[in-house]
Amino acid sequence: MATFFVALPGFFIAALAAVVAFNGGDLDKKMPGVIAKITVYGDTENINITLRMFLSYLFGYLTIISFMGFFICISGSLLSPNLSLPAYGNHNSYISYAHEFLKVLFLFIISFLGSNVICCTSIGLYFLSERVYQTILPDSDEFDKDK
Repeated sequence: MATFFVALPGFFIAALAAVVAFNGGDLDKKMPGVIAKITVYGDTENINITLRMFLSYLFGYLTIISFMGFFICISGSLLSPNLSLPAYGNHNSYISYAHEFLKVLFLFIISFLGSNVICCTSIGLYFLSERVYQTILPDSDEFDKDK
């Protein structure tokens, strides 16, 4: 899994750069019906986000999750030899339960991060490949003014 996570941040950073470099189009229009609650210095405000903002947040999030997954994999591989069970005859001890719990917890965290990266990457690819070339209808208020 470490090789999976180490290859991804470069692609996500390149996608983030591509989103920033795209000129005009519908990337700067507000996404209809999408409201985000943003808190800055204790002030919370609901704003309509643009497609460019959404993609920037998405690929930034994916980059951070990929770094976290890589460092968790490396930490797990470095710590696992040190967590070997002592050669006691009693395998029902608390140490063996703790060892099994740590294995399951590590597997759960890596599975969660991996599936999160795959799902969010699929959403990002959909928006980059499909939605970038579609036109977003104007806001309903602006549409009514044209009538």
